Amino acid sequence: MVSSAGQKTAAAKATSRPRAAKPKKEKPETPQDRLKKRVADELGLLEKVRQGGWGNLTAAETGRIGGLMTKWTRMGRLKPEERAPGTISTGEKG
Repeated sequence: MVSSAGQKTAAAKATSRPRAAKPKKEKPETPQDRLKKRVADELGLLEKVRQGGWGNLTAAETGRIGGLMTKWTRMGRLKPEERAPGTISTGEKG
């Protein structure tokens, strides 16, 4: 047997309005975001990301992107716009 409190809850849920989806906040693209897109493009995954977002990738694909991002960062294979502010590239030490 269902208690009266349980019945009220079910009735309230049936008559309540669905929540409106919150619009996503647009945030500025960071150097890391640019690098991530470049790596995804090189792996042939950028079109998949554009169609379904980053959540559309498998764990293996995401890991591959992260691994190459790390490798390229350590090797100094970044374009100037992909470097974080205040970082020193391999040729600028002195």
